[in-house]
Amino acid sequence: MDEKRRVGRPANPESRRMHVWINSTVKRRIVRCAVQNGLPLHELVDTALRQYLTRRRMM
Repeated sequence: MDEKRRVGRPANPESRRMHVWINSTVKRRIVRCAVQNGLPLHELVDTALRQYLTRRRMM
């Protein structure tokens, strides 16, 4: 039962938080950038979300 509930959800809680806001292409780009620069993912997610939402409002 427990296993079935977890299917399809990102394992990383930071990804789960980002899941609602950003499509997978953008998410992959953000994660790749974080890994290359050695940044903590949660900091990058917060920054990326702010930028993404600001850009969306301006359009």
